[in-house]
Amino acid sequence: MWPVIEKLLAGGIPLERILVLVATGTHRPLSRVEIEQMLDLRVFTRGIQVKNHNYRNKDEFVFWEESRGGKIYFNKDYTAADIKILTG
Repeated sequence: MWPVIEKLLAGGIPLERILVLVATGTHRPLSRVEIEQMLDLRVFTRGIQVKNHNYRNKDEFVFWEESRGGKIYFNKDYTAADIKILTG
């Protein structure tokens, strides 16, 4: 993840505009320790915002209606992002 963040910073994206959204789906949020084990520590020392997706907090969602009338829910932070980078 850090090489991607380095490229964003080198391209002029300010730190405060970068958010690492931990996409947990319907699993529990990760603990701070688990996130620190998952990400390069430079993410934290540089002050980049890291946030767990929380499927239980409906205030964090927007929904789109699909053509057959169903609703698809998306994380607000994800949909608001100008650039979306997914890693696996």
